[in-house]
Amino acid sequence: MASTAASRRTARAQAPLRLTNSQIQTFSRTFAETVLGKALNGAALPAAASTLPAIGAAWQGGLYAGLSIHENHAVALVLLPGDEELPWDAARSWATKQGGTLPSRIDQLVLFQILKAQFQEAAYWSCAPSAGSASYAWFQYFLNGGQDFSLKDDKLRARAVRRLPIQ
Repeated sequence: MASTAASRRTARAQAPLRLTNSQIQTFSRTFAETVLGKALNGAALPAAASTLPAIGAAWQGGLYAGLSIHENHAVALVLLPGDEELPWDAARSWATKQGGTLPSRIDQLVLFQILKAQFQEAAYWSCAPSAGSASYAWFQYFLNGGQDFSLKDDKLRARAVRRLPIQ
């Protein structure tokens, strides 16, 4: 009987989370108020955060993905067009040529939750090297949302993002 309960928990944990646009907007707002607020040491988000476009709207050369954190500051996250399969160093160079950067691991969580439909069900490089070995870097798997690391020489998918400060 315990194995049946464990199987049900595993099945629930693997089921994809589907959110409505209203839930996504609420998620983004709650994320901004709690997680970003803590990162900003309790300071309120700047007023300009309320003038950001709707999630998924075309903006700043890409699609507005919501709010993220970069170097302890709230940023507006924009997913840029284009998708390539490259080793990590080449993916970083490619993202720079697109006018952006590879997304951080936090950015990738936001992208998976909010703009998952813009990605293939594949592994996508993040900008984060592994702390444990210079030969590895982190990726986000856009089938189930898992994050792991892979050899930098492996060819994984890459998307570029632009992080815009919220003023």
